[in-house]
Amino acid sequence: MPPQPPLGPSELHYDSARPLRTLFGMLNRSRRYYLATALVMVIKHSPVWAIPFLVARAINSLTDRTAFPASRLALYFGAVVVLIVQNVPMHTLYVSMVSRAVRDLEKTLRSALVTRLQQLSIAFHDRTESGRLQAKVLRDVAGAIGVDGLAVEQHLAGARLQQAREGAQEGGLAAGIG
Repeated sequence: MPPQPPLGPSELHYDSARPLRTLFGMLNRSRRYYLATALVMVIKHSPVWAIPFLVARAINSLTDRTAFPASRLALYFGAVVVLIVQNVPMHTLYVSMVSRAVRDLEKTLRSALVTRLQQLSIAFHDRTESGRLQAKVLRDVAGAIGVDGLAVEQHLAGARLQQAREGAQEGGLAAGIG
């Protein structure tokens, strides 16, 4: 049996028992980058969490002027405007950060697949059409990125839904409905 070539970065990070560790290893980003991306996502989604509370406070200010002074309406309105206006640049920054990481992951996966293809025998390459190999590499990378992206989006959507429910419940309690 011929000696095995040294392991590349993709092979060193692969662990089927820990898929998230594998993913983060293949992304090859610092923890600061992950924390910054998570912080940008939290700021970007803050209107979903804060606006129900602010609207409930505004309704309380209009219905019970003794407990909630109406002078706070301008403050609530200003906070809602700031939350909505910050959403556009934060979304742009978030998409940029996530897209950059996904493109790097695609590059890493393609590089690992091409490295593996180069390690195959010449007889294999004689039997297999190069177009089919290229199509398979592209399809496999797109499938892996699609599955990872889908899992992340489903997780984020579930978190957003849970936060919206909690915000609605808090807003309902603040307004005296819940």
